[in-house]
Amino acid sequence: MINNRVHKDKHDKTSIESLVLGILALLSSIAFFLLIPRKPFGINIIQPIDALEEFSKFTFFLFLILLLCVIAIGSSIVAIIFVIKDFRGIFRGAYISSGKNIYLVGAVLGALSIIFIIGFFIVLLAYSQ
Repeated sequence: MINNRVHKDKHDKTSIESLVLGILALLSSIAFFLLIPRKPFGINIIQPIDALEEFSKFTFFLFLILLLCVIAIGSSIVAIIFVIKDFRGIFRGAYISSGKNIYLVGAVLGALSIIFIIGFFIVLLAYSQ
């Protein structure tokens, strides 16, 4: 007979990874929001940079902004995939004794950061017209 109990060390590892990725996604989406220059709303940490005069500084901040966006979206998606994978295992009969809340917090933080970035782009697009 096959034991459907998920081993504690394997379970805790993916639940903690989901939580860490969710926190990373939320923090990088907030940093992404703060680093965009010339926003008509919110805090502007970086002043507008003239790309022709300060090309290296402009390129660095552009790379940093794009990297933060990719990290936020990528870690959000991976955190949500971890939750979907493990909860599909629960519905198939695997037994997870603890840590379901950690999975849910990771997924909620991942979804929140995706919603935050999409909302930020929508508001930025609305203000730019």
